[in-house]
Amino acid sequence: MTKYNFSSLIVAALLILLPLIAAAEPPSFTDTQSTFEQGLRGDEEAVEKAYAGFRQLVTAQPDNPLYLAYLGAAETLIARDGWLPWKRIQYLDKGLDHIDKALTMLGPEHDDQYERLSVISIETRLVALTTFLKVPSFSNRFQDAKDLFAETVEQEVFPKAPPEVRQRIYLQGANIAQHEDDRARERKYLKQALDARPGDNYYARIVKQRLTALTEQ
Repeated sequence: MTKYNFSSLIVAALLILLPLIAAAEPPSFTDTQSTFEQGLRGDEEAVEKAYAGFRQLVTAQPDNPLYLAYLGAAETLIARDGWLPWKRIQYLDKGLDHIDKALTMLGPEHDDQYERLSVISIETRLVALTTFLKVPSFSNRFQDAKDLFAETVEQEVFPKAPPEVRQRIYLQGANIAQHEDDRARERKYLKQALDARPGDNYYARIVKQRLTALTEQ
């Protein structure tokens, strides 16, 4: 074989392999999480995209509990949007199993690990807490959510979490209080949510609307 032919074969092989290598490269967590947020607010196409992204991230870093928690949450959103009952149950169970596993994976080291300036241990709990409160009641996750909320706000590292993360956790506390028809406690957590991040943002607007509604009752 001539040197020219050998070089040509190498180039051809690289042209075949490069797309496969690129496809194996996981997406950025920031972009995938942002897409997940769109799905959380009802965008079904975003749910599918986020699910695919988190599957890649978990494959690349199986020891990261935050990635696994988001994968589980994305699976419960697929269950939310699905039409076939058996498939919805399948994804719901799988998603909750992944979230449970992510919580058991948490250790002291995750208090010192960050993703886009967010404490991994706290955001993992936020993902679990939010999901537990959104899944159907037959999943029996309300008490889990209640226990997890109490545990999360008592974490020593909780004040180090970003303002939006703390805001959303307090908002979940307000949701728990609302479910238990405890308006005083609901108002308390809504105010703490607003104090955590008082500026204008999606969740702050929700908090302000809730506080106004409570005042008018």
